[in-house]
Amino acid sequence: ATAVTEDLKATVQQSQQAGMQVVATLPSATLTYWEVDWRKPSMILLGNEGAGLSADLAAIADKQVRIPLSAGVESLNVAIAAALMLYEARRQIICQ
Repeated sequence: ATAVTEDLKATVQQSQQAGMQVVATLPSATLTYWEVDWRKPSMILLGNEGAGLSADLAAIADKQVRIPLSAGVESLNVAIAAALMLYEARRQIICQ
C-alpha cells in the first residue's frame, strides 16, 4: 500500500511502534536488499534519484540496504529500485 502524509517522520515512527520494520535504501549500506526478512510487515523508504533519502529518515530506519550496481552505473530509477525490492519481498513470501 502507499500513503500520503504531512509528516513522514512521524508516520514512520508510528509504523515502527505498530511493529513494522522500516527499511531505507542507501548506496553506502552494507546489507543488500535480499538479506532482509521481507516476510515481516515492512515499510520501504526510497529517496529520489538526485538527492536520495534524507539523513533524518535514513537514521530512524531499522535497516539500511543497498542495491548492488555494476561498475559505471551510478543509480537506478526509483521505480526500478522499488520493483526489485517488492519482487524480492514477494519471492520470500511465496517460497517460505
